[in-house]
Amino acid sequence: MKKKLSIFLFSVLAIFSCSKEASYLIEAPQSPELVKIASIPPITAPSVTINTLSENCGRADTLLPNFIYKGFGNVTPGEQDTALSFNLNPYTNASAFIKHNFIKGHRYTVTIPVYIEGYDDSGFFDVTRESYFPSIEISTLKSVTATEIHSCDIIPVSQTSDFKTSLSFPNGQDLPPKPQRTLTLTFVAESCFEFIGFKASSSVQKKTAVHIKKITIASESLISFEAEPIMCVGESQTVSFGISGYPINDNVEWYATGDLEIVGSEIGPSAVVKCVGQEGGMIGFKSCSGIEGGQEFAVRARSLDMQISGVSMVTNENTYSFGINTTDLQSITWEVRPLQYAHLVSGQGTGDIFVSFSGFYNSTNPRSVQIKATVTSKCGESKEIIKSVTLRGCRDCPIS
Repeated sequence: MKKKLSIFLFSVLAIFSCSKEASYLIEAPQSPELVKIASIPPITAPSVTINTLSENCGRADTLLPNFIYKGFGNVTPGEQDTALSFNLNPYTNASAFIKHNFIKGHRYTVTIPVYIEGYDDSGFFDVTRESYFPSIEISTLKSVTATEIHSCDIIPVSQTSDFKTSLSFPNGQDLPPKPQRTLTLTFVAESCFEFIGFKASSSVQKKTAVHIKKITIASESLISFEAEPIMCVGESQTVSFGISGYPINDNVEWYATGDLEIVGSEIGPSAVVKCVGQEGGMIGFKSCSGIEGGQEFAVRARSLDMQISGVSMVTNENTYSFGINTTDLQSITWEVRPLQYAHLVSGQGTGDIFVSFSGFYNSTNPRSVQIKATVTSKCGESKEIIKSVTLRGCRDCPIS
């Protein structure tokens, strides 16, 4: 049992360290007595679409993220719905790369629609085509730093540890002249890196091309936080994190925004966070590149700023529902006035009540009736919330 659990945990616990030089793989705990923690998923970043080939040349640390940059060879902006084209002479190569912040502990899906432009070398009287095409390889460049890669220049080759996908066709087969495919590169970032490289290659005797359409990058974090997403003003809590429900005891650099602040050290496997105002804020830790926003979640302050829901006009001899959001409440007591016209049917002590109205037969002059909730928050604060409704002395009269 211990051996099985250790194997399982080692497969999922490949996560965080604040230093790039530190080991990125965390040894799986050997104890089978681990207890899963309550989890809050981080905020999910929206998908990013990259469809612009930049003409800028220079060292990659001076270039903006989420653009495509030329490497070597004949690489040109695409036409219509194409982002870029690799235009290949016989037996040549061309390359490009994208710059994007790939954050440690995220699962990425990179989608690349391509179409390959080959040629038909069959004779006039041949029954079938003999098609010839170039190939393309797409790979992460995890070990390449921003000072080691230059646009408009040779791009470093991928390593055996990089994630790769490729597309090629056997030469001489009967295929359409411009086959289209969608390549998908899926991986979990075990470290922070910035680049994905593209290399198009020709091993045929005539001109060919590889065209890439817009590139989409979707991500999701594998991290979850052990914390409460709602706090009282003045309250403090300890926030930690884990993966697949199990705690991680690796040191990270924490931050807090808005009306939240770190109490004590910002470095460690956990942090003490205090709520100092009604606005709430974000809690998280920095990615390996030191960028905030890699792993974070929202915390809001508990509030009694609420209203009673329900209609504002009622009619005699009918029953209506009213309610209030009880998320931040410890207790609630309802009261209706005047009692000769309004009666609490059900729901006392809950967030939803039913009130019947009767005994009022003045069809000319409506009467005001009050629905009152006395609430106590989970922070110990109390407040009276009142809703006034207009009672009309008829049963079937229309309500505007």
